[in-house]
Amino acid sequence: MLAFALASIVSSAPLAADASTLGYYRMPAIHGETIVFVSEGDLWRVPTSGGLATRLTTHPGEELQPSISPDGTTLAFTASYE
Repeated sequence: MLAFALASIVSSAPLAADASTLGYYRMPAIHGETIVFVSEGDLWRVPTSGGLATRLTTHPGEELQPSISPDGTTLAFTASYE
């Protein structure tokens, strides 16, 4: 069943992707209608409905493992700052 689901996703994917949709997105944290994820060593936020992501951090160090508080007001993460 899982193989069928993956095959249908792959077969429905477009052959050529727009450069703006390519990237390496990892460590998602979801709360309500918000997703915070790591890409390019920084934290980004995007609505669960999709759309343009907003960069939250720009420090030269790397930010990882975002976690949104239960009430959704605070974002915690680990970072490698000197």
